[in-house]
Amino acid sequence: MAESVRNDPQEEEKKRKEEAGFPDSAPVYRDEARHKQSALYEQIAAHGPFQYDPGADPLYGITRDRYVQQGRMAMKDSMGQAAALTGGYGSSYGQAVGQQQYDAALQGLAELVPELYQTAYERYQDQGDALQRQYELLGRQADREYDRYRDELDDWQQERAWQQDREDTAYDRAADAYSRLYALIAATGYVPTEEELSGAGMSQEAAEALRYEYLRQTGQLPPTSGGDSGGYYPHSSAKKLKLSDVEKAMDGVKHSNRQKELFESYRDAIENGKAGFTLQELNQLFRDHHWHS
Repeated sequence: MAESVRNDPQEEEKKRKEEAGFPDSAPVYRDEARHKQSALYEQIAAHGPFQYDPGADPLYGITRDRYVQQGRMAMKDSMGQAAALTGGYGSSYGQAVGQQQYDAALQGLAELVPELYQTAYERYQDQGDALQRQYELLGRQADREYDRYRDELDDWQQERAWQQDREDTAYDRAADAYSRLYALIAATGYVPTEEELSGAGMSQEAAEALRYEYLRQTGQLPPTSGGDSGGYYPHSSAKKLKLSDVEKAMDGVKHSNRQKELFESYRDAIENGKAGFTLQELNQLFRDHHWHS
């Protein structure tokens, strides 16, 4: 007959959590937005105070080229007009007039520098404002990420506590079922069903050992061949008792005075060839668990 194995409440809960998608480990705070915000802060710090260098201003360069071209054209026209007045010959007057027109064009460029300065300053301000807005947006995003992480952590902790409570309840229920079934067999020689053994987490061999002890104490053991009056184990011809069965049975009575009687029944089982362990192994098991025989 197949051995009945106790249903492990923790394994059942683990399977249920896996099916429900519940993680075994706590959620991790990634703080990606906070890292981006820190990197952006470095950009803001590097932005520095405003400084205007016309030579480094692309807009100034474009404007200067235009004004220089216009000045040269005005200079050329003026010199051409002066030459026409002198019969086509150049003169110092024509050169002076042309230079005057060229200088006037460049003076217009110089007058534009304050305007270009203001444009560059506004552009600087806009860039700084954009960086600040992005920094604040990342800060709000980081706060939301942290709040979401806290919510997930709280949910996980509550679920974990609920799962632990379920596991504790299932374990207590199984232990209680084991104790009740143990007491029933030990007191009456009751033969449990497979369902009862499974619910209590008791093996078939452990139940047979208890029933054997009951029959032995009540003098109901049938005679066996060879004159051995203590060799009756229901279904024991198929399997021998294991140390794991002993351990389970002894755990069920560790707070009662049944340990000595159960130890004696296991010793009888060894003498009658119904156990898959030696007396030395049985004694060692009792010593390891601080049981008293």
